[in-house]
Amino acid sequence: MQQRKRQSWDMVDKSIFVKYWDVMQGQVFLEIVKEHTAGSPMNEEIKWTNLGQRAISKAFREKGYKVSEHVVKQLLKKHKYVQRKKQKTRTVKETALRNEQFKNIKDLREEYARSENPIISIDVKKKS
Repeated sequence: MQQRKRQSWDMVDKSIFVKYWDVMQGQVFLEIVKEHTAGSPMNEEIKWTNLGQRAISKAFREKGYKVSEHVVKQLLKKHKYVQRKKQKTRTVKETALRNEQFKNIKDLREEYARSENPIISIDVKKKS
């Protein structure tokens, strides 16, 4: 029976480990989901992102990392992100200025993000 030679640590390309260290520590991941993260006002530990695993994997590729959707799933679990389920399938009523309302909210959020003021989110839905 022939024995396999074990690869020496000296023969391994360490630049791969250095490059992917940020991925495994989650720094690149958190940078990607930062603008797409929301959380529960009732429980600070519950947070989610509106990006899917495929979109996060694609964002990694755009930053020069080859990260599979399986690894993205592990990173989501590691950083305690939960999957948010859609609850509403259509709008209750159509509003002529609907897109402008969301654009205004986005612009205000960006303006406040540049200031020194904290950004808070308040859930104003009535709980039954």
